[in-house]
Amino acid sequence: MDTKRTLNLTPDTPASYTPAATHLLIIGIDAYHFVGKLSNAVHDARAFAQVMQEHYQVSSVEILLDDKATREGMIEKVREMGSRLPAGHNLLIYYSGHGHFDAQMDMGYWVPADGKYNMLSSYIPYSDIRQWVIGPFKHLHHILLIADSCHAGSMFDGVRSGGGQEQFPSRWLLASGRNEVVPDGVSGSHSPFSAKLLRFLEGPHKPSFKLTELYNALTEEEAQGPRYLAAPMFVPGNQMGEFVFRKQRSEASDWADALSRDNLLVFTDFLERYPQSQHREEARQHIRRLQEIRDYQKLGKDPSLDELIGFLDKYDEDSEYRREALARKEALIQQLRDEEQTKGSQKTVQEAPKTPVKKVKKDPDPLPEPPKTPVTKTKQTPVSPLPAWIRPTSIGTGILFAIVLIINSWSTFFPGKKNPNGPQDPAQKGSVAVNYTGDPYLLSDSDFEAFSFNGKYGFKKAQALQPLNSGIVLLVPAIYDSVNSYSEGLAAAKKSGKWGYIDKGGKEVISFQYASAGSFQNGRAKVSSPGGDSRFIDKQGKPVAIVLQNPSQLKPIVTFKSKNLVNNRRLVKSNNGKFGYMDKNDKLVIPFQYSSAEDFKNGYARVEKGDSGLFFVIDVDGKCVRNCP
Repeated sequence: MDTKRTLNLTPDTPASYTPAATHLLIIGIDAYHFVGKLSNAVHDARAFAQVMQEHYQVSSVEILLDDKATREGMIEKVREMGSRLPAGHNLLIYYSGHGHFDAQMDMGYWVPADGKYNMLSSYIPYSDIRQWVIGPFKHLHHILLIADSCHAGSMFDGVRSGGGQEQFPSRWLLASGRNEVVPDGVSGSHSPFSAKLLRFLEGPHKPSFKLTELYNALTEEEAQGPRYLAAPMFVPGNQMGEFVFRKQRSEASDWADALSRDNLLVFTDFLERYPQSQHREEARQHIRRLQEIRDYQKLGKDPSLDELIGFLDKYDEDSEYRREALARKEALIQQLRDEEQTKGSQKTVQEAPKTPVKKVKKDPDPLPEPPKTPVTKTKQTPVSPLPAWIRPTSIGTGILFAIVLIINSWSTFFPGKKNPNGPQDPAQKGSVAVNYTGDPYLLSDSDFEAFSFNGKYGFKKAQALQPLNSGIVLLVPAIYDSVNSYSEGLAAAKKSGKWGYIDKGGKEVISFQYASAGSFQNGRAKVSSPGGDSRFIDKQGKPVAIVLQNPSQLKPIVTFKSKNLVNNRRLVKSNNGKFGYMDKNDKLVIPFQYSSAEDFKNGYARVEKGDSGLFFVIDVDGKCVRNCP
């Protein structure tokens, strides 16, 4: 049965700060002597203590359950811990039990195990709890109270604020509700608040996070019901800092964290911390890959020939972007040839020695290598100066290249007017664009602000525009056709006419494949395919719900048809969300049976059944030939 749990400071900046030890005081009461019993408070308290001891840096734990959590027992434990805990340490108090609010006294209370019905003198008023903070515990650095009880939010009248730094002392409350009744939950389970709290604390996270980050995560999925509260206590000793949860560190946990975040700075920090790790070679490979991605993004839309050659020289082995960079280089050389011929030149630009292309290893079990796609000539801005190996072969040609050089230099030092609407080149505002050197994953969604430059969009740090001439901190380069704001750590971005999702480091986490893409809410986002059908996906890009175009039709209807016809096979999708293949006459030759599938290449295609995440390979007849399930 589901019951209810009710009956102007200025910080002094320290010269330096080393994170202090954290101590726990855990209180949980089910077996009340004189008022209604609860079902899950003790279970919640024990689970919280276990999670904190197993996953987080905790120095000591004191637990008061049921008969030990009387009024006398709680007060004496507070006095004992207050005299024992060293100055500058941190304290986290967790309370799970009955709470009460008396309108006549205008006061909230914790109800101890021996609290009597309608006898306020047997309860612990919130004024006494505030006195603990400014009395026995006044010498501590951070004090955090987590209260899963009714009317817990009435303890404070402050509003939530964030952004505090760990080095400043703080006193905070995290409550399962405001001045309201909160549920105990179904017997044998956890209260709704405790279930969310434990789920977050047990999940994969970065090595440390602030209280407000925890609060934001808890409220992301908060539906109708009690409204959680995170608020500072405006009492002596609070200098508007913030408590930080620090995970226990080990090589295994740090490596798992690095893999989950896939960030250049995180892998670099891992190697510095564990130089002899068994994962050091793999970490170096990840660092090289992420450096390559960063350097390729820096090339932008219209790189110079020197920039492309420099990239190819730097990444001369198994490079993910080498093939594309080589194609762009050859296209640019061809463009220079065409421009010279158009202007009447009798000589052609001598082509540079081709850099050998090595096979790119993208899959531990790759398909047979497809035929090389001819490079399409693309119109790009003339680039100068030219490399030494492109030499004019006549005086006229030399003059032609000199003119190109002068024009390019003029446009560089004397740029024309930009689009007056929207954000422009930071240099035109008297600002300096600075690449962000910190960890972008530590920033909140609101720290990312979209900006446009040369018709492309990226993200900059919002605070950097106050004042305007203080510099613009670039977080994600302007390489996208369009972007949406970050939500739940991901932003929808459009590239080459397709939408996908990037994380805070600018990494593509869901490939660019959609005709439209919405923002994430409660871990889901709505997208639509080029064929017009819509679906909801999770943060890994997997479908969680599919909106069919013609749900009333029992007969399969093709809702998507690939433009690529390879080996007389074209990828198609039906209104039941399954993929199959048609031939050039639109005859279904491989039935709709795959949850995910790709176009054929050299007579083979990768497909998936169900949501296993494991692909296998089929031939043109639909027969499995590799990694068969």
